[in-house]
Amino acid sequence: METLLKLAGEHENTGIAFCGSNWIDDKGKAGADLSVHKRSFHKTGAEAIRKYLYWQCTVQNVSSAIIRTKFAKKAVKGLATYRACGDWMFYTRILHHANLVYTAKKLNSFRWYHNNISNAAKKDGYWLKEGIEVLDNIDMDKIKFSFPEFSKVIKFWATMIWHSKKNTKKERKILSNFIKRYFKLVKTA
Repeated sequence: METLLKLAGEHENTGIAFCGSNWIDDKGKAGADLSVHKRSFHKTGAEAIRKYLYWQCTVQNVSSAIIRTKFAKKAVKGLATYRACGDWMFYTRILHHANLVYTAKKLNSFRWYHNNISNAAKKDGYWLKEGIEVLDNIDMDKIKFSFPEFSKVIKFWATMIWHSKKNTKKERKILSNFIKRYFKLVKTA
């Protein structure tokens, strides 16, 4: 915790500071590092959303993070309805107003094996059903996607919807609304 507090203090407007994790299997042994992040960094919240959080919850273990209370209090509203992606939504909401700091030092452990919630969420379709709602929570006035970034978002989620075996009417509507909001913003700029 001391390391994260120090990092948060060194970088202005840090809302979330988190560290690398030892990924522990069902036998208690550390396995391969499955984190997206391999190097320490500091990013604005907008940059973190544009690069990572539009497609994946990259703060993969809340116990690896410290979060400023002033941002958390506002961001937590309405998250009880989520079964699998509430944390992802929570982080995205915070990063609209704050920055993200990461240290690659492995300062905690994270249980990751076939019966955990994250794997069940993918298998049961919650990852797509709830994860795409991150797009609904992106304030386009604050998070300005370049056209190449926007194209990556659309390609990623369209591919996920296309490969889904579930009814994706709701997901297609969310993606369509995201596209409309983007072009409305571009048109008025």
